[in-house]
Amino acid sequence: MLKTDTCKGYPCEGPVSAGPFLCWSNETISARLLVGHYFKAEIIMFSIDGLVSGLDTSAIIEGLLSIQQTQLDRIGAQKQQVIIRQTAFEGIEANVVALQAAADQLNSVANDVFSVFEATSSDETVLKVAADGNAAAGNYQVSVMQLAAAQQLASQTLDSAETLLTEGTIEFKVGDREPLLISIDSNNNTLQGVSESINAADGDLSATIINDGTGARLLLTSSETGAENAVTVTNNTAASSGSLTQLDLSGPAVQEAADAIINLGSGAGAISISRATNIFDDVIEGITLDLQKADPAESITVSVVRDTTPAKEAIEGFVSSFNTVMDYIDEQTAFNGETEEAGLLLGDSATNSIRDQLRNTLSRTLANLDTDANRLSSVGITFDEKSRLIINSGKLDKALSGNLEGVSLQDVRRIFSLDGQSSSPYVSFIYGTNDTATSTDPWQVNITQAAERASIVADSTIGSSIVIGNKSERFTIEVDGVESESLYLTQGTYTQQELAEHMQSVINQSTELGARDVTVTVQDNALRIESIVYGARSEVGSVSGEAAATLGFSGTEFQRGKDVAGYFLVNGESESATGKGQTLSGEAGNSNTEGLQLNISLSSNQVSGTYQSDLTVTRGFAAELSSFVGDLLDEDNGRFANSIQSYEDQLEGIEASEERLNSVFESKQQQLISQFVGIESSISNLQNTSAFLTSQLGNASFLAR
Repeated sequence: MLKTDTCKGYPCEGPVSAGPFLCWSNETISARLLVGHYFKAEIIMFSIDGLVSGLDTSAIIEGLLSIQQTQLDRIGAQKQQVIIRQTAFEGIEANVVALQAAADQLNSVANDVFSVFEATSSDETVLKVAADGNAAAGNYQVSVMQLAAAQQLASQTLDSAETLLTEGTIEFKVGDREPLLISIDSNNNTLQGVSESINAADGDLSATIINDGTGARLLLTSSETGAENAVTVTNNTAASSGSLTQLDLSGPAVQEAADAIINLGSGAGAISISRATNIFDDVIEGITLDLQKADPAESITVSVVRDTTPAKEAIEGFVSSFNTVMDYIDEQTAFNGETEEAGLLLGDSATNSIRDQLRNTLSRTLANLDTDANRLSSVGITFDEKSRLIINSGKLDKALSGNLEGVSLQDVRRIFSLDGQSSSPYVSFIYGTNDTATSTDPWQVNITQAAERASIVADSTIGSSIVIGNKSERFTIEVDGVESESLYLTQGTYTQQELAEHMQSVINQSTELGARDVTVTVQDNALRIESIVYGARSEVGSVSGEAAATLGFSGTEFQRGKDVAGYFLVNGESESATGKGQTLSGEAGNSNTEGLQLNISLSSNQVSGTYQSDLTVTRGFAAELSSFVGDLLDEDNGRFANSIQSYEDQLEGIEASEERLNSVFESKQQQLISQFVGIESSISNLQNTSAFLTSQLGNASFLAR
């Protein structure tokens, strides 16, 4: 029989009559301590603790395993040290990524911090202004003579909004836009019903009911301002009869459609300019004029100045990010002589190389730039005794404002950014990447074909006076691969120039075509339509509809534009290029011009054979550092990837050794436990045998008496 008891908090099993108890926890072993009895034990560290022998078996086993445990402790410490060093090195990577982001802000084309202008108005209640990167510093005098207005029409006064109207149709047309046809029947034959029908159509008009004090009137408002967007009403409803009243919209306009008018300058030479809206964004390059109210008597001063704040903040951020990287690296590689404590990365060759190359990148002079503007110190940025960058704000402000002698605004850009200078006004630098090289000697840009816009000329000429009637007003056209909806010319008599301007306006207001605008001109008494887009994606054709014949088009006219074509010649070696519109790009894999983009504004008649231009590409400090960091961060061959992989390899080797040592440790432990279980079992058997013999001797003595 067996009984269950406890031993040091663990369940135990043992014989009822005699013997030691065995304790278990995790691992199962079997020990036959008494003849005919098997005892099951589950242990983490098997312990019989001398229950029979009186020996401290746990201490003996721990002592015998101490060498293996020391090895495990040592390799665990090595593993922890590698993890800590790897984490410290990854901290450098994180700081370097932030530095690259700061450098890219100075090197950005899309968000050029060196071409920010601020425009101000002397009276924003009359005129608000804004400037973009294409602006030029200067002052302008502007007078707002008239605001643009949308036409408003009102019906006659009726008793109420529920007065019954005669039935039929009314056509509304805003300027050259597609007409809106409203049918009036028993479902909507009231002022309220017509108003709701117009608004539900979601066209170019909105309608509302007003009360003029004597009754209700329908008020119509065009959604478009400008004289060209006057509202034309064609009323085909029945005449008034009995209780039904014909809606009448033929009275004088409540508000006439009008263009906005400004005067640029003053006196007899002032330039009068009109637009259909109150936004003038194409009068002064890079400047948007937003008219608020008309005040012909007031001359508004529009001042445009360069805003240096974005550039200065970007430069300060760049300097701060560089110093942060250097501070972090110095902290990780420092040695304290007093405490004899070393930084985690002291003596690490990769860390030292990164620090030195970062510092050297910003310490050198730039090639192909004037000696007055080829160093960071040219704009007030220098190194201190700890290799940290410091800024002379006064000198930097002068440089950014264009007031530093020997350093132009373009020089400041080149000191920081990737830039290109061309010998031709028709070849201009757009963009470059980290793969774009700098030029020791000027490269040669060879243009073999200029970009062209698609254009068509009508097969037939038109007379000096053209009549557009109700059977010759509709047409469709395809521009840049998209077909327009049905477009409508306004009926009337036109000169050739008037018809060209009117047709251009109608096409450019197409909903389907969107921003795919065209220009329409007269060429040898025929209409010529040209896309505003350059390149092979530029297409014009398929003019059809009732108006086509009147306009001189047969419907077979079609043309596609051409992309610019050319190549680069670098140190006598040809490098291929791809053209898209007016943009010429160096192809992937080019040794020098990969990622390079140029704008080529040549016309076809300027390219006879091959047009050549020299190009010098310079890489400023921010661009150079960004390129260097890009190489460091390369996922396949970069210094960070290689070093971190080295740490991973070390950890993998340590963990393999740790696993082997653990296996040896566990095997040795189990061996020792088994041996001590055997010893205790043997001693127990001897004790039981001794007790048995003693008992037998006692019985024999008793019998002898």
